[in-house]
Parts: sequence; structure tokens; C-alpha cells
Amino acid sequence: MFTVLVKKEILNNILSFRFAVTFLLFFLLISGSVLMMAANHQKQVLDYSNAKAAYRQRISQMRDYNEFEIFGMTDRRRPNRLSIFAMGLEPDMSRSVTNSQMRNVEIGGTPYANPLFALFSTPDVTYIVNIVVSLLAILFVFDAVSGEREEETLKLILSNPVPRDMILMGKCVGSLVCLCAAFLISLGVGLVAARVSMSLVFTPGQWLRIGILIMTSLLYISSFLMLGLFISTCVRGSGTSLMISLLAWVVLVLGIPNVVPIVARQVVPLESTQKLASEMRAIEQEEWEAVKKTMRRGMSREESRRIFTETRRTIEDRSEALTDSYMNKFVNQASVARVMSRISPSACFTYASTTLTGTGVDAYEGFIRYVHEDFRDQFEASLSEIRRPSRSRRESSDQVDLTKLPEFALTGPTTELILKDSLLDIALLFVYNTLFFLGAFVRFLRYDVN
Repeated sequence: MFTVLVKKEILNNILSFRFAVTFLLFFLLISGSVLMMAANHQKQVLDYSNAKAAYRQRISQMRDYNEFEIFGMTDRRRPNRLSIFAMGLEPDMSRSVTNSQMRNVEIGGTPYANPLFALFSTPDVTYIVNIVVSLLAILFVFDAVSGEREEETLKLILSNPVPRDMILMGKCVGSLVCLCAAFLISLGVGLVAARVSMSLVFTPGQWLRIGILIMTSLLYISSFLMLGLFISTCVRGSGTSLMISLLAWVVLVLGIPNVVPIVARQVVPLESTQKLASEMRAIEQEEWEAVKKTMRRGMSREESRRIFTETRRTIEDRSEALTDSYMNKFVNQASVARVMSRISPSACFTYASTTLTGTGVDAYEGFIRYVHEDFRDQFEASLSEIRRPSRSRRESSDQVDLTKLPEFALTGPTTELILKDSLLDIALLFVYNTLFFLGAFVRFLRYDVN
């Protein structure tokens, strides 16, 4: 009997105009998103290669290491291939990083940013699932119970010896199979087209994360489908169910995720990055002004270098303390926002997807730490190796050797750690599915079909 009910729901859904529109939107938006983001990533990789080549050309034109120490080295992070699914904070981690002896670490702009993505929301798969697909899911079943009550088909079904719980399960499974099939077909076509047209290739570890991201997306879609069923069992008219469903979607998808960051900023105030940069520049200016007062004519080269080295170290220590304070406040603010926003399935899905693709808050924190600590230390170590006392003085005037300079090699967390970090949000999505279904189950058992 349960199989018959599921087949009935699937057949009714497939033959309906609502499913045709839903499948068409899924196909156009999801497949188009994968192709568009893959093309954007391909352009980013090309621009990244061109920027690296221009940087190497600039280094090769420097006369000696003394000039290199003044102007420093500029490098950048390679574009993240998984960002085609969830852009997240990828634009903030694709900026140029400059190290020099005369200035603090400077995080500049990115040579391959898409200006349209700054003007409009990035149309990645996560955004489409979060906004469009969730809306289509809740509208797909808003009248699953209340609509059949109005048409009196529900009374006809219940006149047969069929348990109510089996009827509800049939509706859940039938609707979920249709939506999941439409989603998987659309995503699969997009990936195949991107592989054929743009040679998009993923590693086994990336495929594992993509697979978990797909399961997380299906879990998120299911949560709104269960919510729609729950609302449909709470009201008697399909019109009322539609209005409440739209209100619930607006609150959960648009309201909470956008309001919570504002509340978190009030709870944990954080100065802007522009103010942080100006404070760092003020520290540099203050220390170098003090150096100018201590410098005098006839000072030996060794003494001048010692003063510059000590000043550089002082600037780094003060700047590092400032950066640490900022990062601590940033982490606290992000933690408060995360805890508060997780009352929405939309926020849980966003956190899980960006964590799985390496474009979330944790990845951004790792990027900042690497830039200001590891990469800076590598730069200092390379300069110390070049200036070793055992080397002749003439060698410092040789042409800059690129092989002696550090590479920007930011290694992200392991796949195991990423899965562990995303487990909480995935578990919360499962909890929301369970709560919404139990609510629909309890309401449907007492639902008055008359």
C-alpha cells in the first residue's frame, strides 16, 4: 500500500504543471550556475597565471637584493576550484599579499575579481539552492494536505482503510523524490557540460566534499519541504497555507541570516579594516619618524642596518599585537553570529557549504593567520639566508634569484577536519527535518478533513 501511495504522489507531481515549471527552473538555474562559475574560475586561473608571470618579470628586472628589500615581494593565493559551488569569502582570500622590509604585510586587491559579483549576489549553486530552490520546495507542497481537503480528495482517500501516517509518508517520499531527482539531474548536466567544455577536473578528496555538499543540499531542500507539509497540516485553506509558507520562508531565509550579523556587531563591536590599516600606518610613521631623529651623518653601515632592523622588529611587534586584538574580536563576533543564526536552516546550510568548499569563516581566519605569521616568517627567513655573514658583500648586489624566495603555499585543513567542522550544521539540518516532519505527523493525525 505504501508503494502505491508513493507512486501515486510521484505520478501526480510529474504530470502537474507545477513540477514542469520547477524542473525547468532547476535545470536552467543550477546547470547554468555551474557553467557560469566554472567559466569564471577558468578566467581566474588564467589571470592568476598572468599575475604570477608579471610578478616574476618585475622581480627579474630588479637590480639587486637591496632594491628587493625595499619594494618587497608580492604573491597571491591560487583560486579555489570548489568556489564554483559556494563563493563565500573567496574574493577576500584572493587578494595580493606584499611583504617588504619597509612596511607591514599589505593585503591588496585581486587581479581577477568579477565586478558584477560585487554589484550582484554571486550566482553559485549554494546561493541558488539557499534562495530559489528552498522557495520552490516550500511552494511545491504548501497545499499537499489543505489543498486536497478543499478538493475533498483527502476525505475520499481516508474513507479507505489506509493509515494516516502512511498517507503522510507517501506524500513526503513522493514529493522528495521528485525534487531531488530534478536537482540531481540539473547538477549532473551542469558538471558534465563543464567537464566537456572547460575540462573541469576534481581530485578524489574534492569529489568527496562535493558528494557531501550534494547530500547537505538535499537535506536542506527536504527541510523546507517538511516545513511546507507542516504548515499545510496546520491550516484548512490552501490560500492561508500559501501566505504562511511565504512568511516562514522570508523569516528563515531572508530575515534571520541578514538581521543576526547586525545584532552580533552590536554585541561584539569591531572596528573596520580601514581603521585597522590606518592604525598600522600610524605605527609605521611614528617609528620611522623616531629613526630619522636618531640617524646622523657618518654613521656606519652596520649601525644603520641595526637601527633599521630593530625598528622593523618594533613595528612588527606592535602591528602583530594590533592584528591579534582585531582577529580575536573578529572570531568572537563571528562565533556570536553563528550561534544566533543557526536557528535558521538557511544559515546552517550556508555554513556547511562554505566549510565544505573551503570558502567559509574558518578558511578566512586561516588565510589571515598565514599571511601575517607563516608567510611573513618565510619571507624573513629567506632574507636572513641571503644576508648570511659567510656570504660575500658583493652577493647582495647580485640579481634576485626567484628560487630563493618563498612561495605562497597556503595549505587548507584536511578533508577529515573539514568534514568534522561541517558536522554540526549538517546535524542541525537533520534535526530541523525531524522536527518539521514530527510536527506535520502530529497535526495530520488530528487533521479534520470535513
